[in-house]
Amino acid sequence: MSRIEIIPYTDVSISMETRTSPLALVGLVLSALGWLTCGLTSLIGVPICLISLFCRGSKGAGIAGVILGLPPICVLMTLMFISWGVRTAAEAATNAAQNFSVVMGQMGKSKLESEPAAVAVLGVIESSEWDLLRSGEESQKRERNVSAFRVKGSRNSGIVLMEMKSDDPKNTNPDIQWAILIKDDGTEIPLVENGKSVDVDQLE
Repeated sequence: MSRIEIIPYTDVSISMETRTSPLALVGLVLSALGWLTCGLTSLIGVPICLISLFCRGSKGAGIAGVILGLPPICVLMTLMFISWGVRTAAEAATNAAQNFSVVMGQMGKSKLESEPAAVAVLGVIESSEWDLLRSGEESQKRERNVSAFRVKGSRNSGIVLMEMKSDDPKNTNPDIQWAILIKDDGTEIPLVENGKSVDVDQLE
């Protein structure tokens, strides 16, 4: 008769670590909050989630954090790019307007210096600044294309209104057809009429 050995039953179980990494949870929360902060917190959350993928524990929270955090970051980058583009365009437009204003002011000064009546009334022209707003107002008021310049001279100062045009449309240096000086006290002194400088003797 064979001998039967009875081996006692032993419960053998393999314990597996399935807990989520605290680092991944922090990253997941920050990534999720990125939807409310336009991606600001996602900038921190996504890198934390990526780091957590190399740590022990469940990878689910880390992967979810990366997936949740990337879209807000894309939105943030897009907004920053648009903001930069708008700011750059605004600065370029401002610089262009300033440069154009300087060029117009210098042109107005050179035009006035070539008119005997303007020299007699204004004296030595120290500065000439083109006034865009005043130009528009005077053009509408007088129903003609008027350019307004704030001029400072050694004898008189004020606003010089002038109309410049040429028979040749290709001419980029038109002549003054009409111009007056409006002094600071409101007095108006004609400088050019019908394309000709006013007689200096009439101004005395």
